[in-house]
Amino acid sequence: MKHLVMKLLATLFFNTSLLVVLSMTAAHAKNGRNITQFKTTGAVHDIHLLKDKRHALLAAYGGGIQYVDISKPHNPTLISNAKFSKNAESLTLNNAETLAFIANGAAGLDILNITDPRKITLVGRFNTPSYSFDVALSKDEKTVFLADNDSGVIILDVSHPNQPIQIASINSKSATATVQLDHRGRNLFVADQAGGVIIVDVSKPTKPKIITRIPTPAHSQGVALSTNDKLLYVAENTGGLNIYDISHIKMPKLLGNFVSKNAFSVTLSADNNTAYVADLYHGLHLVDVRNPRKPKQIQKIKLAGSSENIIINHNQNTAYVATDKAGMSVVSINLKN
Repeated sequence: MKHLVMKLLATLFFNTSLLVVLSMTAAHAKNGRNITQFKTTGAVHDIHLLKDKRHALLAAYGGGIQYVDISKPHNPTLISNAKFSKNAESLTLNNAETLAFIANGAAGLDILNITDPRKITLVGRFNTPSYSFDVALSKDEKTVFLADNDSGVIILDVSHPNQPIQIASINSKSATATVQLDHRGRNLFVADQAGGVIIVDVSKPTKPKIITRIPTPAHSQGVALSTNDKLLYVAENTGGLNIYDISHIKMPKLLGNFVSKNAFSVTLSADNNTAYVADLYHGLHLVDVRNPRKPKQIQKIKLAGSSENIIINHNQNTAYVATDKAGMSVVSINLKN
């Protein structure tokens, strides 16, 4: 099923979202239980944790961008709700955390000034040909890469945030779902659903060069990279989580697979020992990936709604999972080594 179809079905009635919070204090988790909920407007599809680890921005389809105080994980509070980006699917920030770049669905790219969280303003906008699902920002903060469904990747010069300009594009064989830059900012990893994963040299953004394509077993939806950029983790829907050795970038090699029903996104722990897999309609998997050839499930947590994205707050030993139903749940976890 196409990424767009799943998103639109999940948000057809603009239900308020569930943002599930999992409290964690070690590498292995057991026996989670629901504690509280926090209601939000719209369907939360993405979460971005700020550097202070006390605040987060939520991209909510039907609700815009929401600035939330999470200093007390069991009692988060809404600071403001900027409704400019009604179709918000995902977001990223510049290093100074003054600008937010929003993949705004059918409206393309929105750029917001978030310097004052209570007075967020719209700075710039660029309407893309298709439907923007995901966004990545270059290291020099001059270039944005938008996953724009069947239009592939749209590359924009955002040196002047009030006037984004398209400078290039990367063709899609299917429907581009997510984009992820490596830690050097040189190579772009594109989850192209039925088209697999495209690895692109974007060191010259005006002249992107495809390095290779990985023909994944199922629809690639989300990607994550190890901190040394040598391992690629791909959430491949019915194909589960696949782990690839990309130490030789032109010759990726499949190392291991973790079976799940609808792997939608993947996030790694800071030490790269644990993968958190959002399994869409089947909750959250905690996976031991210390041996990438033999990933092992630590725990499966059933969640209401559809699990789409995960972010880890190591300061609080907490993971946040974006879903498509009402509220924000806090789940405490008893842990063992």
